[in-house]
Formats: sequence, structure tokens, C-alpha cells
Amino acid sequence: MALNLPGRLKVQIDPLISDLKARNPAIKWINPRGAHITLDFLGLLNAKQARTVVEVAQSLQGNFGSFNFTTGKISGFPPDANPRVCFLECLQTNGNSASAFQERLRSRLLSAGLLDSVKKWTPHITLGRNKDGNRLRTGKLAAAYEGLEFEIGKFELMESRLSPKGAIYGVIQSFDL
Repeated sequence: MALNLPGRLKVQIDPLISDLKARNPAIKWINPRGAHITLDFLGLLNAKQARTVVEVAQSLQGNFGSFNFTTGKISGFPPDANPRVCFLECLQTNGNSASAFQERLRSRLLSAGLLDSVKKWTPHITLGRNKDGNRLRTGKLAAAYEGLEFEIGKFELMESRLSPKGAIYGVIQSFDL
């Protein structure tokens, strides 16, 4: 389940990813067209599980309203110079309803047996994956991407298909927040 980013923001972060790729060629960077904020990663689902996810999503539909975010700093998991995941922070600017929504979604997915573990959720846009422990070099351009404002009014069941060029994301079904 994910919060898909507005197309305008995907276009805005494209030069950032290009710059990061030039500075860090060993890191696998995303295609900005697939950029999103992951709510919970569900893995491979069978047809029955997918129907259950849709039922959970429908039970939450229309109860939250839009989330407004602004981008923060480029950071990583773990938070050191050699992170495994490089990301752009997303800070909600209209309260904390995104966290409340994610907690409620996670609780219902756990109750349905669709999640194995629970990690602290931090809204972010994954920019790249660093499998070899390379040092992350962000450069001066990174600061220009702090403070980009965007609004999200839907949450989506998304699929990812792995390809030699990275993951390709598609929307299976959208739900109003």
C-alpha cells in the first residue's frame, strides 16, 4: 500500500536523482516515475490476500482527507554515511493524520494476517538502494529539494515488478483518503 506522488513532484525530483546518480554511480537509483511513499510492503499476494487488502482499504476509504507534505533532507536507513536505503524525508504539514492513517491500516493488515513484522513508519520517498555499503555523496544540489510542497488525496494498492533496470510500479486500485 502506498501514497503515490503527484506527477509534478515526480518531475521535480528527476534532476535530483540524476545528480545523485552522477555522484554515486554504484547505488541503484529509482526511476522518478515510480516514486511513492510506502505505507506497508505486503510482498507477493495470492488472489484471496489481494481481495482482503482491497476490503481493508475500502474500510478506511474516505475517512481521513488529503495529506499535505513538504520534502525534508536526504537521509538514509541506517542513518550513517553508508546507508542501505537513500531517501527524501516527507514531513506532513497539516497535522499527523498520515501517521494515524498508516497505524490504522497496519493494524487492520496485521489482524488479517497480511503483515509479518512491524517497523516504525517514517514517511519518505526512497531514492536509491545501496547494497554494497558505498558512501552517499549528496552535493550542494540536495538542499534545493527541501521544502517542496505536495498534496496526496488517495492511497493505492500498488504492485512492483522487478526488471534489470529496477522496479516498475503499477497501480492496481486507488482509494480516496
